[in-house]
Amino acid sequence: MGWTFIQRNKGITNLEVFTAEFWVGRIVGIATPSPHETYVAYKRDDGLVMGVVLLTRYNPRSTFNFGWKDMDEGMGPYAYNCPRRILALLSPVELLYPDSPWAQENATTWRTICRERRTR
Repeated sequence: MGWTFIQRNKGITNLEVFTAEFWVGRIVGIATPSPHETYVAYKRDDGLVMGVVLLTRYNPRSTFNFGWKDMDEGMGPYAYNCPRRILALLSPVELLYPDSPWAQENATTWRTICRERRTR
């Protein structure tokens, strides 16, 4: 649950970085509303789409100049700037976390706060 850092060359997009790193499923939507937050709609192998929050850091003076911390919506991330177009792609929380009421509650709360912030 820590940070991952890589060497990222100029001209490489967040989509390219995270597509290479998240190799099991596939990204069906991505948004970077700030330099420190990226939101992904991630299609799992079972066909369900979950929300992933990536807190990001960039340090051009370091060899490993780009880093991220990834959290899925069921973990209750404290970043709530996910655009509506990403939220619209997500599967129902009951299907994503059928055996975890805790994760269902976290994901529902996260989605609700994101939607509320987008209406202000």
